[in-house]
Amino acid sequence: MPEAVVTWFNNAEKSIVERIHAVQKVHTNLVLGYKRDFGKYGKTDAHCYAAILCGICFVPD
Repeated sequence: MPEAVVTWFNNAEKSIVERIHAVQKVHTNLVLGYKRDFGKYGKTDAHCYAAILCGICFVPD
């Protein structure tokens, strides 16, 4: 999450809405990175983990 905090403060000159959108992009990229990594670890079903993660936070595919 430090990247999201840095993004928030680096966009201090922008409106609150623009800052929120910038932070949302960081969060989206983090979640997408997690989704891509599921298949790398263990013998679990990556699709199951992805479905759970999408249920917790909405991230468009």
